[in-house]
Amino acid sequence: MWGHQDQHLDPLRADVSRALVLGRLARGLLHELANGSAAISGLAELSLEGLAPGSRDHQHLLLIRDAAGAEAELVAAFRSLSRSGSAPGPLSVRDHAARAAAVVRLSAGRHVALEEAYEGDPTVSGDPVRLESLVVHLLLDAYESLPDGGVVRLRAAGGGDVTIAVEPEAVGEGRALPRGELGLAAARSLAESLGGTVERRPAGELVRLPSSPVARP
Repeated sequence: MWGHQDQHLDPLRADVSRALVLGRLARGLLHELANGSAAISGLAELSLEGLAPGSRDHQHLLLIRDAAGAEAELVAAFRSLSRSGSAPGPLSVRDHAARAAAVVRLSAGRHVALEEAYEGDPTVSGDPVRLESLVVHLLLDAYESLPDGGVVRLRAAGGGDVTIAVEPEAVGEGRALPRGELGLAAARSLAESLGGTVERRPAGELVRLPSSPVARP
């Protein structure tokens, strides 16, 4: 199905096309996963009432309930990112960057440590989904550049323009692969829609966004 179209699209545009289709399909899957997680969690909670605390079956059901809760948390985070854009408004960079980091931390694996540092609570104007998606794209590129593990540092600060830095670092003898182009292209497009830019530097990506003159309520 894709082969014929790829003859007329460069690799980057073909990847974007695939991503859009997969994103639309994922929305339906997220709905089903949310229902399943709620059902499993509810049944486990009811079953726990009839078991003696500390018993083997009680411990097993606690694990099932907690796993369903963790899955529900991940689904909720993904559904938040896939929701339709809302009206532009003043956004807390710290809050939305932290939310994006939580999604990546839950979904991208434990082989990479994600460290966050926020200076103050700067705000920008724009769509929250675009801001969070911008950070997610850069974090995923950083994660994928560290197949043997490492550290990804996410920093945000105000003062003049608002800056968001994403910097991957391999640990020990771990490999550091070149960072991807697809996530960078998407991040640049999202940054432009928020009035900003993304600069690729040797240490990582640096986002600059105009600070919002309107204080958060």
